[in-house]
Amino acid sequence: MTALFWARKAARAAGETNQMQNAQIKALEKRQRQQDIDQHEAQARLIVIWFVYVENTDDIYVRLSNASALPVGQVVVTVSRADLNRRTVFDVPYLPPVENFSVEGLDVIFEQYVDGPPQIYIKDYPSDLLTVAFTDINGVRWTRDMRGKLTELVVDQ
Repeated sequence: MTALFWARKAARAAGETNQMQNAQIKALEKRQRQQDIDQHEAQARLIVIWFVYVENTDDIYVRLSNASALPVGQVVVTVSRADLNRRTVFDVPYLPPVENFSVEGLDVIFEQYVDGPPQIYIKDYPSDLLTVAFTDINGVRWTRDMRGKLTELVVDQ
């Protein structure tokens, strides 16, 4: 009887140990998946696009930033207003690693899409108003809108 008692106790302890180890393995796998995602998105998260309104003027400037250490290629800046059925696309061969990059002529076009003095809040604009698509150093294609939403583009092969 005593042997049976200790055998049950050992089996229960082994089961609890297995549960703890399974939980630890799941936590490690989850952490590894997040690290993989972070590494995959590392350069793309450092590419941004926005516009700057100069107060007391009608001047608007569109800016791109590549805060990574390496350039990105096949850059396409799109200014569009689905509600007005208007769209303009600018192709930029590459975006070097700089804080403020200006695409010649983009500021003028962007002003035409805003229709008058710009709103103070970005949320007042359609989300597709200003986007940038690019290919990172690993060959992955991304798009980012002016609100910061980053999306990986899946290319059919």
